[in-house]
Amino acid sequence: MTPAAFDYVRAESLAHAVELKGAYGVDASLLAGGQSLVPLLSMRLARPGVVIDIGHLAEEETITEDNGAITLGPLVRHRTLEREGRIGATLPVLRVAAQHVAYPSVRNFGTLGGAVALGDPAAEYPATLTALSARIHLASHRGAREVAAEDFFLGGMITAVADDEVVRGVSVVPMGANDQFGFYEVSDRKCDYALAGCAVIRRWGAHGRASTRVALFGVAEQPLLLEGAAAVLDEGGTERWSDDALTAAADVARDSVDRAGGSRVKAHWAGVALRRAAANLLAGADTR
Repeated sequence: MTPAAFDYVRAESLAHAVELKGAYGVDASLLAGGQSLVPLLSMRLARPGVVIDIGHLAEEETITEDNGAITLGPLVRHRTLEREGRIGATLPVLRVAAQHVAYPSVRNFGTLGGAVALGDPAAEYPATLTALSARIHLASHRGAREVAAEDFFLGGMITAVADDEVVRGVSVVPMGANDQFGFYEVSDRKCDYALAGCAVIRRWGAHGRASTRVALFGVAEQPLLLEGAAAVLDEGGTERWSDDALTAAADVARDSVDRAGGSRVKAHWAGVALRRAAANLLAGADTR
C-alpha cells in the first residue's frame, strides 16, 4: 500500500520540532529513524496530516554524563547503544537489549527516542528502562517535564507523551562496578518479536544490601514491573539466590501476566524468561 497524503516539514532543530508539534498537535507525527513510522504510514495505520522530520539532527544523537546520570539524546541509534564503549561499561543491560532489537539494518537507523515514543509492549527498551528506573524527558511549548519509565508506558503503544510533546531524551543512573544484570528474550527466531522477555537489575548499596528490579516485556499491553518478584529475590539478602527464591519469583511473574490478561502461554514463558535472566545475572553473562 501507499501512505495517505501528508505534508512534510524538515525541522531545523529539536526546538523547532517542539514548536511545530505545538502548532499541529495530534495531527503531526515525528520522523526520526523511520523504522516504525514508515511501515505504519504504508499500511495506513498512521495517517498524520503532517510529518515532522528530525532524523537529520546530529546534535540530538548524544550521550552525556552529568550529576551522576547518563543522558541519551532522542536520536541515539540502536547501533550506538549496541557498540558504544561507554554504554557497555556503564549500562551493559541497555547494550544487550539493543542487540536484540530487530535486524542490523533496523538498528542502523532506528532511534531510542522513537522506540520510547512508540511504546511497543513487545519491544526491549520499555521494560529495560523500567528496570533501570530511567526517566523520560519531554518538551513542549508549555515547558519541560520528566516522567519515570514505570509511569510512562501506559498500554499497547500508549505512552505519557501529550499531543504537543516531544521526547527529548532519557536519563539513567549508571550501574556501579558491583551491580549486576540479567536479560533474556524468548522468540521463535532471533530478531523476531519477543514472545516474552525479562530484564533483572540488582544494585548493591551500602552495608552489602541489594536492591533488585524485575521487568517483563512481550507478555502484556505494557511492561510489567514485578515488585513482588524483586521482594522475593531480595528477601534472603545473599549474593546468590536459592532455587526456592527463583521458583517463587517465577510464580509471581506467571501470576502477574494472568492478572494483566495475558495468555497461559505468555504466563509460562514469562516464568521461563525470569529464571533464565536471573541465571544470566548470577553467571555474569551479558547475552541470552
